[in-house]
Amino acid sequence: MIPRAVPSRANRSVLALALASAIVGCRPAAAPSEPEVPTLVAGVSPPFVARQKVVATHAGVRRAFDAVLQFDGAALVLLGMTPMGTKAFAVVQRGDGVEVTSYVDMPVPAPPRAILRDIHGAYFDPPQRVEADGWHRRRTAVGDPLDERWAGGRLQERVYGRRRDARASRLRFPEGLAPGEIPREVALDHPALDLRLEIHTVELTRTEP
Repeated sequence: MIPRAVPSRANRSVLALALASAIVGCRPAAAPSEPEVPTLVAGVSPPFVARQKVVATHAGVRRAFDAVLQFDGAALVLLGMTPMGTKAFAVVQRGDGVEVTSYVDMPVPAPPRAILRDIHGAYFDPPQRVEADGWHRRRTAVGDPLDERWAGGRLQERVYGRRRDARASRLRFPEGLAPGEIPREVALDHPALDLRLEIHTVELTRTEP
């Protein structure tokens, strides 16, 4: 999602689940319970605004929409856009606090904290060192179990829970991810929700704190 031009050094996962469901009208049959989200630490990344294209596939229906992800040095904002280019809703995190604002009569069908956990996992939790090819076990910043697959010196995917669990959520980096890099593309699989998301950053702007 966010290009390599934005270095990050900190800290998973329904990032665009709310966007996909709210904007294209897809409501999963059941939403997961509210997960724990890492505290947003000031300075976790240089300030930026990223314009993104999200391709969502839910229940066999594939659609695309736009989103804006912004970090000003202290607050993280995920803004979902309607097909008309207007604001649909915003999910905001400051420290441990989470706020949700709806701009249209369309509910957010996924827990906001799950959305934010996706963002943290994809953008604020880069690999710290190169691992040997194969699977490696560790835990997230909030203590959740995590399996990572490495190949050719690059992180290929993360599985939240156990990799052999067919219902475990997966975060994939199509181009691979090395320490010090920020992914340009991210793919999220949520089997329990029958949802797949492909997120592409199309424009990135550095901003002042």
